Amino acid sequence: MTQTAISKAMTTIAQAEQRLGLSRTEDEQFFLEWQVGLPELSQVDLSELQTMRRRYLYHRTEDYLLEGAVTLLLVSPLLTIAGFYDPPFRMKAETSVQLSPMKF
Repeated sequence: MTQTAISKAMTTIAQAEQRLGLSRTEDEQFFLEWQVGLPELSQVDLSELQTMRRRYLYHRTEDYLLEGAVTLLLVSPLLTIAGFYDPPFRMKAETSVQLSPMKF
């Protein structure tokens, strides 16, 4: 039985682009099926999305982009734009847990 292992992991998008010959596309015709039947966005929405996109592309190229950073850069602003912080929606955070050592 032959076993193989990955010895050179890719840990950033920049590494994947370089090693696999990938490139980002700006072609608006790319994945048209994701664009059919959507409502038109306002100029304010388009401007906010462009700002978020620019920030994301800046931060993601050189190093790891961890979950907290993605939440700050993209998720929270998108939820704000979509109105998910306003009624009738309620936000719940994770409950904290405190562990105490037991004495025997």
